[in-house]
Amino acid sequence: MEFNSNKNKISILMSVAVVASILLAGYIVSKVYPAEINTQPPPSVLRALAKQEAASLKLELYNYQIKAGEADNFEHSDKIDGIITALDCQSYWLAFFEIDIYSEKLSDDLAKLNAKIAQAEIDRIKALKAYKQEAPKAVNKTIQLPILLYHKTPGNFAAQLDALLAKGYTTISMAQLENYFDGLGQLPAKPVVITFDDGFSDQSAAFSLLLQKNMKATFYIVVGGEKSGWCIGATRRPQNCGDSYLDWTQIREMIKSGLIEIGAHTINHANLASLSPADQTKEIVDSKTIIENELGVKITTFAYPYGRYSQATIDIALKAGFKSAVTTASGLTQSSANRLTLTRVRDALLLP
Repeated sequence: MEFNSNKNKISILMSVAVVASILLAGYIVSKVYPAEINTQPPPSVLRALAKQEAASLKLELYNYQIKAGEADNFEHSDKIDGIITALDCQSYWLAFFEIDIYSEKLSDDLAKLNAKIAQAEIDRIKALKAYKQEAPKAVNKTIQLPILLYHKTPGNFAAQLDALLAKGYTTISMAQLENYFDGLGQLPAKPVVITFDDGFSDQSAAFSLLLQKNMKATFYIVVGGEKSGWCIGATRRPQNCGDSYLDWTQIREMIKSGLIEIGAHTINHANLASLSPADQTKEIVDSKTIIENELGVKITTFAYPYGRYSQATIDIALKAGFKSAVTTASGLTQSSANRLTLTRVRDALLLP
C-alpha cells in the first residue's frame, strides 16, 4: 500500500543529510587541501542536488498531508524551507544538523499521518459495506402498459380517445412511469401512455382533443439544425421546405396545460444506429440540452428516430440522463430492466 512508504521518505532525508555532509566535507577539504578540490564536483552543484532532494521531500510530504486532511499544516513545510535557506546561505553545518535532528521527528509524524490515512480508509470501507447492506436491491418491475405511437393526428383520434376512456384506461406521462420503475410512485389500475413523434404542426389538433377530454400525452420533439437544412423541427426556418412543425411558442402553450410532457427526438431526426458514437452523442445530448433551455423543463424521456438504435445508443442516452426511451417495436409489456427500449402500439381501438 502506498501509505507504507515511510522508508522512502526517510531515505530522502538521509540522502539530503549525506549531500549536506559532502558539502561540509568539501568545504573543509577546500580549506585544508585546496589543490585536491578540483577532483570534487563544484559546491554549487552539490548544493543544487541537496535543494532538489529537499524540495522533493517537501512535495511528497504535502501529498501525505492532503491524504490525511492536514493540508493546512505548514510545520514540516516551513522546516524544510529553513533547510533549503541554510543551503542557499552555504551554512553547511546548520543544514547538516537540521536534517539530522529533524529526520527523527519527521519519521514519527509521518507514521502518525500513515495511521490517520489508514484509519480513514478503514472507515470508508466500513461505510461502503454498511451502505451496500442497507441499500434496497434493485427489483425489476414488469407491467402491462400500452404506449400508443402516433405521428400525425389520425382522423379518428377523438374516437380512439373515447374508446380508451370507455375501456377504463387512465392516461399517464412517461415521468410517472419512470417514477413507478424507481419505486417513487404508483400507477392507476389501467394506465396508458399516448405519444406523438416528431412534433408536426398537425399535432396541435391532437392537443386540442386531449385538452377537451383532460387526457395526458407525451410529445417527442425534433429540434432541427444545419444538417437537416433547418427544414425540420421546432427551429425550422424556411417556410417552403418539408413538413410544418410546432414551434417553441406552440410547444410552451401545450406545456402550460399541465397535460403535455415533452421528450427529445434528436436534432436532425437521424438514424442513430448508423452514426459514430460521437455523432450519436451530439444528436442525443444536444437535443436534450436545447429543449431544456428553450422550454425551461427537465427532459427525461427519449424516442429513437425510425426506431433504430444500438447498444452504444442506449449507453449514451443513459449517460445523458434519460430515464426512459421508446422504440417502434410492438408490445404491451414494459419492464424497468428495459426502460430504455420500451415498446409501443399503434391503434387504441385494438387494445383490450
